[in-house]
Amino acid sequence: MTTPLHRLLRAADLLGTPDQPAAGDPADTFDRLPWLGVQLDRDRAHGLFDSWAESTVIDDNTQQPVLGEGIVTALAQRAGLPARYPVANAGLLHVYGYLLSTSATPHGFKRDRWLDGTLATALGLDADAFLPWRLDNGTLLERVTRMVLPIARGAVNAGVVYERDDRIADDTTAHTTLWRSRRAGQAGPAALVYALDGPSGIRLVTAFPVSGAIDEFVAALDAEPPRLRYNAVV
Repeated sequence: MTTPLHRLLRAADLLGTPDQPAAGDPADTFDRLPWLGVQLDRDRAHGLFDSWAESTVIDDNTQQPVLGEGIVTALAQRAGLPARYPVANAGLLHVYGYLLSTSATPHGFKRDRWLDGTLATALGLDADAFLPWRLDNGTLLERVTRMVLPIARGAVNAGVVYERDDRIADDTTAHTTLWRSRRAGQAGPAALVYALDGPSGIRLVTAFPVSGAIDEFVAALDAEPPRLRYNAVV
């Protein structure tokens, strides 16, 4: 039996890679994954992308694109958003685009954060809370924004493990927050939430799980000078 996960992986494979895109129309992805277009339409109608900053598809670690221009353009057009490849809305890229990326990074595939349950667990949710084909509790972008935007705004301090503010420009500060739900336990994964505070207010860039030695992760982060991280664009 073909599962939603198999259909997602097949749709991603049919897009090819950023350096060798498939010959077909990337917009066909919406036919292969009907839930994707439905969610983009809902997010567009509800203005959910406004809570997110901009990002590039060039990965910080590999310095290579993780998505091709064709699918980024198709996603942006369906969402009613501008795309200046390799730059587009961070919510569009990190939430929906990463599902379709076949580019491996030193930390695995970009889609894993939404599929393997680790990020959901860190945020105190059931492991399947961010499965993208679920439509019973809002779109994937809505579910993610609902959980991480209050963390970025400092509205749920009880779970904060670490915070850092970096002045990126005269009018923009980058907020990095590590947050862990009590449900995850002291040894459980934490969620890293990264956002930019600028003229348009606080806007999200990304969220992903941090497992294992949290102290080592924090020490490595503290050793770096202020800069834009996690593919953010100002």
